[in-house]
Amino acid sequence: MLSCLMNNKWIIFLLLPCFAFANEQKDLSFAGFASQGISYTSDNQFFDEEDSTSFNMTILALQANYLFNDKIRLSGQVMYRNWGKIESARIDFLVADYQFINQQNYNIGFRLGRIKSDLGVFNSTRDIPSARPSIFLPQSVYQDTLRDTTTSYDGISLYGNQVFELGRLNWTLAYGRYPVSSDLSESILGKELGGDISTENNTQINTTWESISGNWTISFGYENPQAFAKPIFDIGDPIAMEAGDIKFDRYIFSHQYFAELWDFTFEFIYQDTEIKGFDLFVPYLPSFLQQPEFPEVTTDSLVNAGFYGQWRYFLKDNLTLMIRYGRYFTDIDDKDGSLYQQETGMPAFSRYSFDLSAGLKWKISPKWQINLEGHFFEGTAAISPTIKLDHSDNDEKYWQLWSMQVSYSF
Repeated sequence: MLSCLMNNKWIIFLLLPCFAFANEQKDLSFAGFASQGISYTSDNQFFDEEDSTSFNMTILALQANYLFNDKIRLSGQVMYRNWGKIESARIDFLVADYQFINQQNYNIGFRLGRIKSDLGVFNSTRDIPSARPSIFLPQSVYQDTLRDTTTSYDGISLYGNQVFELGRLNWTLAYGRYPVSSDLSESILGKELGGDISTENNTQINTTWESISGNWTISFGYENPQAFAKPIFDIGDPIAMEAGDIKFDRYIFSHQYFAELWDFTFEFIYQDTEIKGFDLFVPYLPSFLQQPEFPEVTTDSLVNAGFYGQWRYFLKDNLTLMIRYGRYFTDIDDKDGSLYQQETGMPAFSRYSFDLSAGLKWKISPKWQINLEGHFFEGTAAISPTIKLDHSDNDEKYWQLWSMQVSYSF
């Protein structure tokens, strides 16, 4: 926890005096949540490498908000997250929000600090049990593998909205850098090839159109995060990986429709990925003796794509049924993975992932809720190498994930 706070010291030094002043005022409020769950996987150890059954599903968060007036707001949240193999404590967000134009039909403002990403329907609320539709968000769009490059960034954003006769336009223009931890290093490189990783400044654009009646929305977002990774190895290791760069051009399209007793959400992600470096080699051998059969990792354009459709039906005021189907492809030019299998000998199903899932959310009281859900997978592309680097067992093509979560919000 301490090291996390030190890594974010520039934000703290910038905003903490404001919170110190706010603490003496009356318009200060606190909120938070705690959740605990259990998961079971039939194969592939998707969630936790140690056992097929895991209790490593704990999230704790505390949030503070202060309103100076109708234009200036300060807010922050600290969060502890033990999610499968990944355990971390960090500042989730810490923001100064100034709305310098506040008119009846349009508003413009800016945010400074650690800011939650607006891309996608659920990115800004992905950890809040009461706000997300399921325990596990659809991995076809919200990949836990790349969580550190999608959740919150250190920087500045300009935002606004305009009301028209036919609806409302919301927009955000942001610039900043995603803070990263060893979690991202393991997610990209795998636990066997862990190392140091850093990110570059990233531009983000997001627009949302909301109908005049508020029953449907359409969103489009873009960002271009970049990461540099340097794997760590010893001279005696049997295999190692060179340093490399990963650049994303990420596009997300979202649509939601709301009816009286049900709603429908559709999202599509398109990632043009450029990878340079990361070539495999044997550390103790000179360069002229290196094995030429290692596959080349560098690629000018590897396009990942995924989508899902989600339907929710409100059985009662406190009981919601969810059904969802999603698909993800590591390479849209090789959707079935056959070319990859020919080139590497790895199974074709490691390059795609199909997920049919269903769940129930039961809100026991205004503060307590229980979630139950099941997933039926084909393919292993959604599995992070944090858990398992080699998905080559042909018996693991079809597998299931079952989970339950209890949460408390205040």
